[in-house]
Amino acid sequence: MRARSHHSTEQSVTGSDGDNKPSGKGDSDEKNKTNKSKPLSGIVTPAKVRGFILNEFNKYNKDKLNGIIRILSDFNYLKMCYLLIKHKPGNMTKYIQNETLDGIKDSFFEKISKELLSGSYNFNPSRRHMIPKKDGSLRPLGISSPREKIVHKALQMILECIYEPIFHDCSHGFRPKRSVHTALYPIYLKGHHHT
Repeated sequence: MRARSHHSTEQSVTGSDGDNKPSGKGDSDEKNKTNKSKPLSGIVTPAKVRGFILNEFNKYNKDKLNGIIRILSDFNYLKMCYLLIKHKPGNMTKYIQNETLDGIKDSFFEKISKELLSGSYNFNPSRRHMIPKKDGSLRPLGISSPREKIVHKALQMILECIYEPIFHDCSHGFRPKRSVHTALYPIYLKGHHHT
């Protein structure tokens, strides 16, 4: 596995391509044509992304289904989801096309945004890899394209914002800040005879 540079582990956004260079007049005109949203600033956290989603949901209160696809295809939202996952080492696993999350330009996010909005975006098939189990047998593991994981994360964050408020408090599976330990803790507190 390749080592990452210290630049790729930072989650702050300073410019359109992640650099601090001032853009020329032609660059700003081109950016305004393709991206009408405000540029990102500061450090991206899951809480900030959830706040962005909920704020956008309020804009599309009457037409929620149309709002979901517009949020999903938002240029800045896709970029925020990229910043959430790019520092994880598992996302550096190469796919069939030998691509990783390094070196993604703004044109990539614009292309994905247009494809999502028009409904022409298609996921590639996962690369299947057999990994050994403790008993010596093998189990299949699907490895998807690292760049498609940006769209996966975008979908996950939107679904979390929709369904998290209506889940029961006793539900702990695949929820943020919940795990097996949070499920066992009430049993530990209330069930004195369980060990």
